[in-house]
Amino acid sequence: MAEEREDYVSKLIAALGHEEPETSVRAAWILGELREARAAGPLMRLVERSSDPYILGAAVEALGRIGDPQAASILTQVLGSSFLLVRQEAAEALGRLGGEEAERALAVALADPNVSVREAASRALQTLGHLP
Repeated sequence: MAEEREDYVSKLIAALGHEEPETSVRAAWILGELREARAAGPLMRLVERSSDPYILGAAVEALGRIGDPQAASILTQVLGSSFLLVRQEAAEALGRLGGEEAERALAVALADPNVSVREAASRALQTLGHLP
């Protein structure tokens, strides 16, 4: 049974690089739902190389669900994305991760030009015990 799951996870990780964007999005979502720690590195690399807002959003959300503290740096960078959806997902993901780097990035996001991102950052900070 464990071997089957490992094979399944390996296939999902491989699917992150699929040429069909919907497949990458779906794989990222499933890996996030599984909270599969082995996927953190591949998801971070996907965020670094993708310019598709839906792929980025799914990968960022998955990183937040997985909770690997090493993702804080890439999630902080993504808060500067031009894509609203991606910035919102990054704020929510940083709220799940916590830590000093996440808190600093969320404090900066309180000044985002979009109210949805500001609200997501505020909720995340409240979750982390900081009342903005």
